[in-house]
Amino acid sequence: MAQKQGIIIKTDGTIEDTTIDGLKDMQAIVGGLIERACSVEDSDMWCNEEGLLLHFPINHKATALRAKDGDALLSRFPVVGDVLILGACQHCGDSGNVSQAARDAVAAV
Repeated sequence: MAQKQGIIIKTDGTIEDTTIDGLKDMQAIVGGLIERACSVEDSDMWCNEEGLLLHFPINHKATALRAKDGDALLSRFPVVGDVLILGACQHCGDSGNVSQAARDAVAAV
């Protein structure tokens, strides 16, 4: 995976730009195993797949952002822990840079 530009949404509501250089960087941001939580415009939100089981704090900003995605089932559960937003997966499962549309969506929440 080449370096990619992304956004971190922390549980305290702060937003940071970041550069990701592979799976280990993604796991370090979310605090463990990763899973795709939802789409944000034309990008993907990644979180810790065990965050609920490990009682990570609720990420209110990420939860509100996911609620805009419109998936009623997913909206029943909060997003927990710090999350990472990268461009949607392209060929071979490789994420791209976060889009301006996703940046705008994050800023609007």
